[in-house]
Amino acid sequence: MTINIGEKKMQLAVNEFKAKLSEYLKHLSEPLYITRHGKVVAKVLPSNDEEAWKDIAKDLKGSLLKYEDPTEPVGEEDWETLK
Repeated sequence: MTINIGEKKMQLAVNEFKAKLSEYLKHLSEPLYITRHGKVVAKVLPSNDEEAWKDIAKDLKGSLLKYEDPTEPVGEEDWETLK
């Protein structure tokens, strides 16, 4: 685990996070960066971090597709659209 006090950035290796997931989530109050081989692969946010969630919603706005029939198989002609 690495904690950078100046940046308020907490980093944790994937295997350590996985082993103690329940405990970390119970006490999550700041964003937690999950790393694999020293590189950040995920960011876990506390549910009460309204600003972070608003930023995520803003980033995703207009990027999600609506499928009329989500159980319908995807045809080859649709594959390029889904990349």
